Amino acid sequence: MSRGLKALYVSSFLFNLGVAMAVLTVTLQAIELGSTPLQLGIIGMVWPAVFSAFALMAGPISDRISRWILPVAGSMLACLSYASVYLATDPLHLMIIGLPAGVALSLVWPPIEAWVADLSSPENMRRNVGFFNLSWSIGAAPGPLLAGVAFGSGVGLPLAISIVLIAVSSAIIVVWSRDAVAVERVEVDAGDGELSRSFLYLAWIANVATYFTIGVMRSLFPKLGEQLGMGTTSIGALLSLITVSQVVSFAILARTSSWHYRLVPIFASQAVLLVSSLMVYSLSGVGELSPVMVLMGGCTGLVYYSSIYYSLNTSGSRGARSGIHEALIGVGIVLGPLSGGIVAQIWGLRAPYLLAAGAITVAISATVLFGLKIRGIRRRTVPPDEAI
Repeated sequence: MSRGLKALYVSSFLFNLGVAMAVLTVTLQAIELGSTPLQLGIIGMVWPAVFSAFALMAGPISDRISRWILPVAGSMLACLSYASVYLATDPLHLMIIGLPAGVALSLVWPPIEAWVADLSSPENMRRNVGFFNLSWSIGAAPGPLLAGVAFGSGVGLPLAISIVLIAVSSAIIVVWSRDAVAVERVEVDAGDGELSRSFLYLAWIANVATYFTIGVMRSLFPKLGEQLGMGTTSIGALLSLITVSQVVSFAILARTSSWHYRLVPIFASQAVLLVSSLMVYSLSGVGELSPVMVLMGGCTGLVYYSSIYYSLNTSGSRGARSGIHEALIGVGIVLGPLSGGIVAQIWGLRAPYLLAAGAITVAISATVLFGLKIRGIRRRTVPPDEAI
């Protein structure tokens, strides 16, 4: 494994640890400033809305320039954005801060994802993408917990830690990864056929519904948890369980290709996520909700891994495809908090989880339809005894 890849993994870990801390800190500060559920939903959707729009542009741009330029610029902008949270005195201020924060994140992830693929051969693509998934998710896992604990000392401490982590991640790219752009890109042909494209589109749809649910959880669950009598540490720990479980799923999936281009894993993950959303609607205690968060994280890990692997396992335009992958995640995170905040304002803080269940049901329906299409493609292209 090259030094450039190792540096990208470390940078992704530090960057996402900082971002995960900042995201929960913004939500907790919004609650401190008296935000309504609808305002929390808007705060939670502003940055991913901007992220989605700019990721579609950042990915193709990174195909044309050195990969390191946009991530470094994005990291600098993220530091400035999160530093300004300390000055916010009204929920509206936090909504405005979400604009540059969304741009910052869009400049970081599509280029780095494509960069990892550029430095991977067909033989080590799954492994390298797996290490990348582990690096950013391990960074995100303790973020909410650390932010919840640090927030007990005020908003300044978690923000300061977040900014330092993001700044260091940028420095690592500048010092150790810049030369990695000179490595020759390796052609990967497996992802360019009709069957592969069908799985790609299916994974993208499932990813939208999955991150719709995760967006609801991260933006609105802190308010529900507060209503249920939970402290900020308990809320942060529960949200961290989602990412911890996601890390475990990434580690498992990186070691096997048995899930590649198969319908059952995606269908099963969506079904479990549907049940999990209904359980969040029904349950109240930290102990009851803990295994639910674990299930959610595992399902999210499989769907995300499918989406990013199918996006990067192609012979060209990796930046563009990774941009679409990230943009669709942003769409889910936008629609979840926004629509969830509206229904929470009208029908109560548990209602968004029924809405999330509805979104997952739509994705399951799409899985069934794509399954029929994929079955037809395989019948045309694969001998009957192999079309399983």
